[in-house]
Amino acid sequence: MLDGLANDAAFYRRALLAGELRGYLRDEHIGWLAGVVCELPPELDHDYARVRLLREPEHGHTCDDAMTLWQRSVVP
Repeated sequence: MLDGLANDAAFYRRALLAGELRGYLRDEHIGWLAGVVCELPPELDHDYARVRLLREPEHGHTCDDAMTLWQRSVVP
């Protein structure tokens, strides 16, 4: 989920197929990310800061069980 919007076809083509996630997020002015992971892909580490871990991973589970919220920390 990107900034409260469902991912569209442009996201699929550009971010997933072409591997241009960072450029897509920048060009679309996506300020918030929510995900069911603890860490973002390395190319986004310096663009977004983790705001809150909304749900801790359950005991014995991996980070993929968490829910995390990030906010853009740099201005494009």
